[in-house]
Amino acid sequence: MRKLAPLALLALLGAFGWGIALLLETRFGGGDIYPPGSSLRADRRGVRVLHDSLARLRPVSRNFNSLDAPDLSSVTIFILQNNVFELEEGDWQTYTKRGARVVFALTPVLMQKPPKELKALGLTLKYAKPTEEMLDTPAWESGRETTLSFAPSADWTQISPTVIERPFGKGAFVLAANADLFSNQTLTEERDSELLARIVGPARRIVFDETHLGVRDDPGVMVFVRRYGLVGLLLAFVALAALFLWQASFPLVPLAAEATALLELHSDRTTESGLSQLLRRGIPTSELLAVCGREWERFATPTPTQREAVRAALQERSDPVAAFRRAILALERKR
Repeated sequence: MRKLAPLALLALLGAFGWGIALLLETRFGGGDIYPPGSSLRADRRGVRVLHDSLARLRPVSRNFNSLDAPDLSSVTIFILQNNVFELEEGDWQTYTKRGARVVFALTPVLMQKPPKELKALGLTLKYAKPTEEMLDTPAWESGRETTLSFAPSADWTQISPTVIERPFGKGAFVLAANADLFSNQTLTEERDSELLARIVGPARRIVFDETHLGVRDDPGVMVFVRRYGLVGLLLAFVALAALFLWQASFPLVPLAAEATALLELHSDRTTESGLSQLLRRGIPTSELLAVCGREWERFATPTPTQREAVRAALQERSDPVAAFRRAILALERKR
């Protein structure tokens, strides 16, 4: 049974690893591991339906790093699920300066707040009091309604009651009050194709930004392994490790009968017998009394009288046992 333990552990680790891989595949396939508003998410809070639908009409890509292209004309960039701070300080302005059409959608809010004026954009954000119907929405349906509305200046064009647009830099800026307009659930239940076409505009290429959601392309070790074709080498190391465990459990060369007998432990051997065997092999019988005397003088710190009495008793070496007994008697008399 002990020989089978490493193999059983290896099989258990393999089953555990397979289960973890299956779980991750399920989570990544469904996309619910990604934040709401991600084009990688396939549930009701993602925008994968919009991404896949547009991909049938025009070139569509996802942005996991910064967009460094100097010319972004004829490109529409979706930046969804944002807050007001990102509206004021976000990177979208650098994209519009390079000619991009940026679609910026705000995360739904259910609270009444004072109006917020954004002078740089010529826009005022207004927050109405949430209705009872909004407050009674179940948790699994939350995140769809918003109390936000716009009071734009004359520079803005009204696309819909919750979506406005204006030229900005060399491009254009489209602002939506509710990001749920682009969600999978909304596009499945109440799709407005004409409104979506106006929002996308005359773009030749469409980009879904994922960086503002924290989804970035940070290559790990396995990415480099696949990129440089080192998968075979990695599998070879795994096979060598498995062979090592197998060889440690089942030796390739059987042990000889004599070697097996020598490895067996005998219960009749004690610590005293081992010490006796060690002394017999290391100290000759003729020098045993002399060694005992020197060790006794080194550790016992005797008086001069005791030392002379023990030395005289140990002079007789023909019978070590008798000499040892005489030394004990002499030591007791000199106390």
